[in-house]
Amino acid sequence: MSAESDTAPLLLRLDPVGPVDLDAADRSRAVGLHTEGRRVPLVLVHSWAREAGHLQQLARHLGPEQPIYGISPPAGEWPRDFPRTVEAWADFCGATLRRLRPRGPYVLGGWSFGGVVALTLADRLAASGEDVRRVVMIDSRLPKKHPRSQRNWLRKCLHHLDEALGRERGHRLAYVRTKVGGLWERERPRWLRVPGRGPTPGVKTSEGVQRHPLMRALHTAYLRYEPLATALPVTLFWTAESYAHVQELTLGWGPYLNGPFESQAIPGSHLNLFDRPHVERLTAALQHTLDGLARSETPAALRAV
Repeated sequence: MSAESDTAPLLLRLDPVGPVDLDAADRSRAVGLHTEGRRVPLVLVHSWAREAGHLQQLARHLGPEQPIYGISPPAGEWPRDFPRTVEAWADFCGATLRRLRPRGPYVLGGWSFGGVVALTLADRLAASGEDVRRVVMIDSRLPKKHPRSQRNWLRKCLHHLDEALGRERGHRLAYVRTKVGGLWERERPRWLRVPGRGPTPGVKTSEGVQRHPLMRALHTAYLRYEPLATALPVTLFWTAESYAHVQELTLGWGPYLNGPFESQAIPGSHLNLFDRPHVERLTAALQHTLDGLARSETPAALRAV
């Protein structure tokens, strides 16, 4: 993991109503709101940059008694700075969590791929004897593997050439150079690679979108993910968009969930569910789940962090 991640501030406390410096939040190992609240902390894994704004939206509605933390994704500039498997990602998040709160109880969760990492981390903590009350997965589909025969270099090139033909004439060549050139840099045989040379960070595409190594690491971990059965209680919130993609109320997780399971629809799409007014419905559903846990808490579990 990168030295930048190792030297980053451990915790940045956010104002639940004031402006959030999203860049500063990403530079810290974790962010927190209502950290003195007495309920079991809700710890969300952030798998993408600038998710601290989501955390603030949730904290506004959950109230001051609900501590909520967000574990920031790894930082760096090069592919080697980032985890390439869910297990490595869980190791990174687990190290941060141990420094924030050495002992449970915990409620772990995450949005999208963050929910996948959270489930892996929760199983590891439970196996080590920690008290994990529940895993909350927010629109997290089971990663779908693609046969390697459909992911080879030639097929990818043909796909991007087809994409280029669908663009305006002036943008076609730039698209081909960026996409096919990037594929060649990543996929060419090892014996053709220049030692010590790799793709430059933050390659700019023809659409002006910055392709950060974090995106590539996330995609790699997604494709390498191997699901395992869990007996932990899981709550899954899903959007109609994700249901339409999977056509299954567990978003593909059904065969691997052996413990108590809740599945609930939430409004919005995968990318706007934290926007108003959708976030109010999401938070109400999350509040109901957390209230159920609070009713079963013991006095020992109510100690502040």
